[in-house]
Amino acid sequence: MTIFPVKFYEIEFQNSLKALNEIKSRTIPKNIFISNWNNQIFIGEVTNKQFTVKLSKKILGLFCTFHGKIENEVVFLKIEFHRYTKTFFSLLFITILSLIPLSIILKQPDKFAGLLIHLLIIRYIYIELLFKFCSKKGLKELKNINGFKSITETNNFTELTEK
Repeated sequence: MTIFPVKFYEIEFQNSLKALNEIKSRTIPKNIFISNWNNQIFIGEVTNKQFTVKLSKKILGLFCTFHGKIENEVVFLKIEFHRYTKTFFSLLFITILSLIPLSIILKQPDKFAGLLIHLLIIRYIYIELLFKFCSKKGLKELKNINGFKSITETNNFTELTEK
């Protein structure tokens, strides 16, 4: 079991290079300061065969990152939690996990049970629901791109080359 979910998709477009150009036109470069982020759909980087974007909505953009790579007219997409959100939830998990031995030493089983319930609620309610909501919103935006054909969830993903 992983703490942070990751999903992989294959998206087919009629012309994947045109789709990539449209994603680029709907993306604000991440190194530019913009006062109104709601004019564009995504924030991130788009290169000639790859992209790494997040939603431009202030709250939704904090949770999911979309990594895409074009190979043979198919866009391979990886959706994962944003690294800052991973850091926040990891620190929260570590804090709660560090309190569990203390509750055992102090012989307070009710606090031990409460801490375990907090861990489960954070993982299966907060993290799971945030990821599902944000990833569906991002996929919906990608489906609105001209030339969209189909999308399938997959377990195969060719790793993006690091810059």
